[in-house]
This record gives sequence, structure tokens and C-alpha cells, in this order.
Amino acid sequence: MGEITMSWSRYLLLFACLFGGGSACAQDLVSCPQKQNQSLERAEVFDGPIERRGILMPDLATSEWQLELEQANAKAAKEHLHLVCHYRGVAEPVVLEIPYQATLCAERGTEADTSAGCRAANPASDNKAKDGHGHQS
Repeated sequence: MGEITMSWSRYLLLFACLFGGGSACAQDLVSCPQKQNQSLERAEVFDGPIERRGILMPDLATSEWQLELEQANAKAAKEHLHLVCHYRGVAEPVVLEIPYQATLCAERGTEADTSAGCRAANPASDNKAKDGHGHQS
């Protein structure tokens, strides 16, 4: 019987996914791992291998990286973008390969509790400033 019941939070998430436009449903394809007793200090996105130092700058207002063009170029070159996770008090960062489907990376949270991850961009949210006919309002 326990398998059939759903917590209220799951109902709310399901409702938000079905009727709220999808941002609540967006799942990271890759994210900086949670480390016990170590908080994430910052994240970086690199174009290709990190040894080449091809760091990409996020939009400073949103702390997001829009990666559609970079992902297309990386795929054509048979390379990958990388998410690099730096933790307080740890010398070596965690380096993660970003899947080609992930076209939006972001840092979220506060200075004390930060997370970072990459997901497929939600095209519906990219068009929220347009009217029903594709024109800017």
C-alpha cells in the first residue's frame, strides 16, 4: 500500500510539471556532486579539454551559460564541454563531461549553499516574451 501513496510534495511537483511550464521538471543531465563537509565554491564551464584553458564566461546577471553554439561546435569537432566544480578547501576540482544535449548550465543558490548543473534548455521558457504568433511583445 505504501507504494501507491504519494507525498504532497510529489503531487505539487507533478502539478507544476503538467501545468506550470516545465521549469520545475527540468532535470540536470550533469551536476556538481554534493560532498559531505565540503561546499561548492564555484563552477566553471570549459570549451574542450580544461588543459587548453578554454573557459567560457556565464551571463553575469543570471549565472547561466547558454551553450547551443558551443555544443554544436564541440560535437562537430568530436570534443566535449566540461563542467568544473571547485570546492572550498579542496585543491583538485571535480571535472565532468557535459552531454551534448545540455545547452544551459547554471549556478544556483546562495554563497553558503551553492549548486551547479547543466540541462537541456526549455524552449518554451525562451519564448515567454513573445506573443502567441512568435512576435516580441
